Amino acid sequence: MINFPCPHCRAENEVEPDQAGQTVACYACDGEVIVPRLTARPKARPAAQPQEVIARPGFSLHFKGCATWLLIGGLGLMMYQCVDRIREEKQAQETRKGRERVKANQ
Repeated sequence: MINFPCPHCRAENEVEPDQAGQTVACYACDGEVIVPRLTARPKARPAAQPQEVIARPGFSLHFKGCATWLLIGGLGLMMYQCVDRIREEKQAQETRKGRERVKANQ
């Protein structure tokens, strides 16, 4: 049997091999369709070797990507906290220096 889609309605048609090259009516839309000729199929390429994926049981690869973003976000938060702590220490140091100047001037 020859299976081919109708170019008008995309319905799948099936005819006998001896009708190859002839014009037939589509079973769904009655449009004229030329039955394709059977040609020698090209040699199938060998299937690509599947890439080995090493994952722990219960550990999805999608989660691995999420974990990366969580790690990056956590590092960003830690950097922000360190910078904020340094800023607070500088402000406290400036405040202490200002108090010492006031005491020295009295």
